[in-house]
Amino acid sequence: MDKVAQFFILKLNEKANIRTQGSVRLDNYSEPEPDICILKFRENFYSDQQPGPEDILLMVEVSLETLAKDRTLKLEKYARSGIPEYWIVIPEEGIVEVYRRPKEGAYQEKNTYGKGDTWQFKAFNLEVKGSDLLI
Repeated sequence: MDKVAQFFILKLNEKANIRTQGSVRLDNYSEPEPDICILKFRENFYSDQQPGPEDILLMVEVSLETLAKDRTLKLEKYARSGIPEYWIVIPEEGIVEVYRRPKEGAYQEKNTYGKGDTWQFKAFNLEVKGSDLLI
C-alpha cells in the first residue's frame, strides 16, 4: 500500500487530497475506510466534514486478503454511490483492476493491467504504469 500511496502523493501533490485508510461517507449508513482515496482538493483537508461521493475521484483497495470482498461488496457499494473510478491492486497476481463509468449500481467498464502496462487516471489525465503501483 505504501508504494501506491507514495505514487499519488508525488504525482498529485497539491492537486488533490490523498487519504490513506481514512473513512469517507457514501450514505447515511456507510462509511468505508478504503486503503487509498483520492479526493477533490480542499485546503482544510475535509476537517469540517466527512468527504462524500461528490468529493471522491478514486477509491483504491490494495487487496492482500480481501479480494473476494473487494470484487463484490465494495465494487457494488462504490458503483452504487457513483464513485467514478475504483481500482483493485492485487500484488499477488501482479495486476491492477480498473473499474470506471458507474451506472445504475454497476461499473460499465473494467480493464486489467499488469506491471508493464500503462493507463490514465481520468480525473487528472495522469499516466499510470503498472510498475508505479506493483512491486
